[in-house]
Formats: sequence, structure tokens, C-alpha cells
Amino acid sequence: MKNIAIRGEGFFTLIEVNSSLVKEEEDGTILCIQDDLLYLLIELFKPGSGWNSIVKIIGVQQPENPIVAGSYEFEGVLLDFKISESIAYMLIELPILAINRFFVETLNITDPTNPVQLGTSAWVSISTSRTNSTEQISTYKNYVYVSSDNLTIFDCSDPTLPVIVSIYPSTGGKLHVKNDFLYLVSNGIKIYNLTNPLNPVFLGEVNSTKQLSTDSEVYGDYAINAFEESGIECYNCTDPTQPTICCDYEFPQDEVERIVHDIDIEENRLFAGGNKLCIFNISDSHNLTRTAMIYSGNQDISQIKVSNDYIYLTIRNKVKIYILGVENPTSWIVGLENIIELSILVGAAILIVLVKRKNT
Repeated sequence: MKNIAIRGEGFFTLIEVNSSLVKEEEDGTILCIQDDLLYLLIELFKPGSGWNSIVKIIGVQQPENPIVAGSYEFEGVLLDFKISESIAYMLIELPILAINRFFVETLNITDPTNPVQLGTSAWVSISTSRTNSTEQISTYKNYVYVSSDNLTIFDCSDPTLPVIVSIYPSTGGKLHVKNDFLYLVSNGIKIYNLTNPLNPVFLGEVNSTKQLSTDSEVYGDYAINAFEESGIECYNCTDPTQPTICCDYEFPQDEVERIVHDIDIEENRLFAGGNKLCIFNISDSHNLTRTAMIYSGNQDISQIKVSNDYIYLTIRNKVKIYILGVENPTSWIVGLENIIELSILVGAAILIVLVKRKNT
């Protein structure tokens, strides 16, 4: 991502520090970042045997010099991946006799150099009628929740033997669990009480007129929902029985391409990636404010993760690491109207970042 033009409400820079996380012959997807470890899904095509799926664990204590710690190879398509304490929960799909089925597999990652399979659940059939259906997984206490056509609950008290304990009708959506609440976010939000983990109690919902939700996050008592081509909505869930749409952000009309594929939150900043990368101030969830924007040209961002001022991007199935420069470092840069080539600003941005880190 070189010579990126900067304009808009504010100023920041992206400086590439590593682009060798995925080999030329591999396709990569970011799963998560936790405890200075980056978990990647690597898919590699081998003639005669088809596609191989591998979870690669990479140490990113120094993102400029990532180190491969370990890996785990498995059969099937990985739909989602979540970590709770020292166990990774993998939602895996296997097509069998033209019927798609998924199961939950548990992985002991106490030693990241040697991840070990603990157990697998029974298969669950998927027969979705939704064109934009996605399967998601989330954890709560000793339970795993899977959103597909239905909400399926697995008891993982014994991680060597995940057991299906409940199945509830569901409209699907991305799963978030916080405190004793489960949020299902799609074209709107539904909220459930998990005081009894085996019996989610529906509390309230709010629907949206926007279509094709691509990603969502929970921020305090609010949920933020990004739509592929129609902006970002924020839901006030302070009263879970009556969630409301408290902010509806639309991209400026002069921006012909307004695509968002993925979002991530760090502190009070929302990062949205698509045909450009935007930063929003979300400290006031009733008034999302875009503070900066950077065009990515023809390098469409499909995934974004942010950790300690480093940004991990998936672009064309390759994963790259960037350092995030300072937003609005001087008052005269705020509201910059002209387009400035990144190459002119890189030196100053590096100096600002180094000074900032030294002072902290």
C-alpha cells in the first residue's frame, strides 16, 4: 500500500513494516490477535490433494519481526474461531453427500508452539435459505453459541467432548456475548438474556432499513453495525428491552465508492476497512465522527485488526502489518483539503511516532 493519498477530515499515515506473513502460493485470513500472538488461517492448494487448512500462530511482540510459533493442520472449512482462556474453539464445516454440516472442535493452545486437539462435537446440518447467511461462534462461561439457521448451544464443560444441549430458532447474524447478554446483529439487533446460559430469553430488538451487514462490534452498552454500501449504524442497548438506533452515519455523497467490509475497535476509535480505511471517534456513540481517511486505491481491504497502534490488514488474501502514524499531530493539518502524497509525509510521521513512544 504505497503512495497512498491522504485527505479528508484529518491526517494519519500507514507505514508498512511487514508483508511476508503469507507466502505467494498461500491464501491468508486473520483470525484474531491475543496476548501478542496473531492467529492466521492459511489455505494452501496442493496438486492431487486439494486445499489444506492450517491455523498458523505467529508471535508479534515485535510486529516488524514476526516469528512463527506453531501451527495446526485440519480437514474442512474454518467458519469461525474464538479463544477463551487457553482453549481455541473452531467452527468447522464439512460437505458430506452434498449436505453441509458443521461441528465444534476444541484446541489446547497453552503451548502455542504445540497446539493440540482436545475434542470434537457431533455434526449439525446447515440448510440455510438466507443468501447472506454466515455461521458465527461465541463463548460464554462453559458454553459455546453458534449462529446459523438456528442458535445452537454446546456445553464445553469438558472440552474434550463438546455436547449439543439446546437449539433455538434464530434469524442469524453475528454473535456477540458481553456480561449476561447475547447480541445477534444482522440488519438490526436482537438481544437475549443469558442469566440461564441454556435458556436465552429474548429481551428486545430494533430493525434497520439498511441492507447487507458486513461486520459489527459491541462497545460498552452500544453495538456498531457496518453495512457494505450504506454506512454505519449505532444501537443504544442501555435498555436491552428497547434498543434504539442512536446514530446513522452516511458517507459523503461525493464519495462514489463507499464500501465497508470489516471493522475493528481499539479504545474509542473505530477502524473501517474496504476500498478505503477510515478512523472514527466513537467516544460519543450518538455522534460518530470520522477523524481521518486514507484511500487504498485498487487494494480492497477485506479484513482489519488493530492492536497497539499496529494495523493488520488482509488485502487480496495476503496479510500485511502497518504502523499507524499520529492523527492530527498539529492544528494546521486538521481539515486538510488537498491530497498529499504519503511519501512526502512518511519521514515526519516516523519521527512523530518515535517521539510519542519515547515520551510515553
